[in-house]
Amino acid sequence: MSQQAVTRTVVVSHPNGLCLRGASSICRIADGFQSNIELVKDGQRASARDALEIVLLTAECGSQIMLEATGSDAKNALDALAQLFADNFGLKL
Repeated sequence: MSQQAVTRTVVVSHPNGLCLRGASSICRIADGFQSNIELVKDGQRASARDALEIVLLTAECGSQIMLEATGSDAKNALDALAQLFADNFGLKL
């Protein structure tokens, strides 16, 4: 039986957009969960465990990204990632 995907939309609010440092932070958080996690922007998908794929989404400040996770800890994973986006990836403004 397949599990239902959990989704959440977040907005990139850092002035530099979703840069490599932000992508690396996403990967570190995603690695702490068992769920399969992807970021989706304009129909393009990126694994939350691959910084290069994330950067290639070219998400500028103001971009909306859908987080999608499937697995036993999907909700917790998206909660953690949504908080990271809200905190501007832990980067100074």
